[in-house]
Amino acid sequence: MIDYKQLEQYIDSLEKLLLFLRDYRNKLYEDSQAGDYLREFHYLKELVRSSAWPEAIDPGELCTPDSEDDKNERAATILSNIVRLEKLSFLDFGCGEGHVAHQAAQIAMKVVGFEFTAQERWGRWARDNVYFTTNLNDLNQHGPFDVILLYDVLDHIDNPVEILKLVKSLRRINGPIYIHCHPWASRHATHLYHQINKAFLHVIFSEQELLKLGYKGKKTAKLLHSMGTYRKWFADAGLQVKTESPNRRPVEDIFLRDPTLQKRMKAHWPDNLPINELKLESVDYIVA
Repeated sequence: MIDYKQLEQYIDSLEKLLLFLRDYRNKLYEDSQAGDYLREFHYLKELVRSSAWPEAIDPGELCTPDSEDDKNERAATILSNIVRLEKLSFLDFGCGEGHVAHQAAQIAMKVVGFEFTAQERWGRWARDNVYFTTNLNDLNQHGPFDVILLYDVLDHIDNPVEILKLVKSLRRINGPIYIHCHPWASRHATHLYHQINKAFLHVIFSEQELLKLGYKGKKTAKLLHSMGTYRKWFADAGLQVKTESPNRRPVEDIFLRDPTLQKRMKAHWPDNLPINELKLESVDYIVA
């Protein structure tokens, strides 16, 4: 005679054993995956500390944070690429510490420097024809401007189209707006080079991984096809592109040949790794 009660106990025991074996199998898989990740992360960590990992910027071109000479030289270079400012009004939107605005004030009729956060250095550069502010409403009172500059601003803000519309409203009719863009896919987009001068770190590592390594980059919009996005921003703001000047640099072989580096880079572009996008260091625009 079949003992159904005992049979149910056997079935119950077998189901519990099956659940245990499934959990054990999943744990083995998870441990294996975790082990693979840890090995990969350790490999990348050692590689980035070695000389085999290329630099983001030539050390001779780095602007030393504590060097006024470096900052002034950089400001002079930026100004040399825009129209002569004699007898003109000039807005430096996103002026930072104000080195460009300070130098422009020695030439231009009137200069306004805007930044989202006030800078201590502004107080040292008092001149009758230069004004620094964090108040967007102040800009209307001082405009319109003959020439406007946005240098490395759009890629690091949340509302680029709204800012472009605002800037457009501040210019004198058909006045040029000079824009320097710093695409996310470029080798130094998140400005990590003062912490560690290594290329494409933000593309290879996640933000959390970089924090584990002790590095925090500047917030940057993740544009996978940057120049097309920039053109759309300008069009949405009612601006026309007059000139578009991409600045490119070859991508080193290690990023294209090392399987781990290539796998991580391709994760952002599953269909095709856009080498031309990675070659972009910056793009300079004149819009109106």
